[in-house]
Amino acid sequence: VYHPKNETMEISFGSELQIVNILKEAIAYEAEYIILECWETAILEGVFDNVPFDIKCLTKLIYGSNGHIDAETVYQHKLKFFKDEEDAKCLINIRGDKVISKFINECNAKNIILYDTFDELDSNTSYNDWYNKNRVFINKIYGPNEIKYNVEKINPTLNNTEATLKIANNILNINTTLVSPHIENILSVIAILNELGDFDANNFKNFIKDPNLYVPGRMEDIQWNGRTIFIDAKKDDCIYKVNLLKNEDQKIKIVDSFIINDIKMNAQFKEKHPEYNFEPNFSEKLLELTNKYVDYSYFTSNGNCGRKWADLLNEYKKLIKIPHTDIEDRYFAIKRALEESEEGDIICVVNRGNQKLRLLGYDNMDLFDDREAVLKIIKNLKCR
Repeated sequence: VYHPKNETMEISFGSELQIVNILKEAIAYEAEYIILECWETAILEGVFDNVPFDIKCLTKLIYGSNGHIDAETVYQHKLKFFKDEEDAKCLINIRGDKVISKFINECNAKNIILYDTFDELDSNTSYNDWYNKNRVFINKIYGPNEIKYNVEKINPTLNNTEATLKIANNILNINTTLVSPHIENILSVIAILNELGDFDANNFKNFIKDPNLYVPGRMEDIQWNGRTIFIDAKKDDCIYKVNLLKNEDQKIKIVDSFIINDIKMNAQFKEKHPEYNFEPNFSEKLLELTNKYVDYSYFTSNGNCGRKWADLLNEYKKLIKIPHTDIEDRYFAIKRALEESEEGDIICVVNRGNQKLRLLGYDNMDLFDDREAVLKIIKNLKCR
């Protein structure tokens, strides 16, 4: 499937026929690997039932799909993917999750390989303090030899991450400009490559320390005149993690917007999946997070055509408790945030990531990329 580099895929596969076509294309182009992100609903509908996987990887157990379905439903969807697996290696990330041992027993897979990252989102302690607390918990359930891959030590900043990783019976020290939340993804990639017999430690260390390396649309950082700009599709992840990594005197400013799934455009999906919640209301959790950690908000349009801008703005103003500016045009909202920033500020541009397609109405759309907008603005901007 042709897919422009660094852009999100707007239309994902959702049927067995589409999977077959992807496999045929990969064979035709002599691809070495095919990587499929297996969404919960597609798993439930049996889209992947007949796909012969070499490796199945569970990066996180409990995760509501954009908050629309409850944790138990997600659990059952993911359990179905691993249930009674006899052929594929099953990489399962523990992540300090108390439910994971129950999941492992119920899935009854033949070849389970455990790895462990750690979740710092709800911790007010340092990364390593939280990690050590997690290790104590894990060691009560699993022996040290049962976990094949894990993070031994981590030293994160806003601009750099040093980490010591356990890779089977070896230790790997890495240094990367990717911010620390990506360590979980890095360890997942290493574990997959190693299980495929295709992991070269030296090549990987050189690759991961590339200063120009970034993950499109996820904690994607741009350094500019003493400021750090983050672009992230997920507002909650970005704010949580930035708050953990920043210095006490640094301010967090956010280019905020309101994401909903357009009810009219998803009517067929909504009818098919009544368990999903499409009510277009602001998330209380995200507003609470914004009011708690953010110093200033620039509220702007995200290009969703489900509700009028004026209605969104009126609702936002009733709920936001921090200083804020509202600018409907997203480009100029980003520009104002950067113009008014000061050295040391952290500016989080959230809720789009690397998604380019922007809906301006039911019959109109536009292409807009947050990274392109930021780079264009700072190229010509004179700052204090």
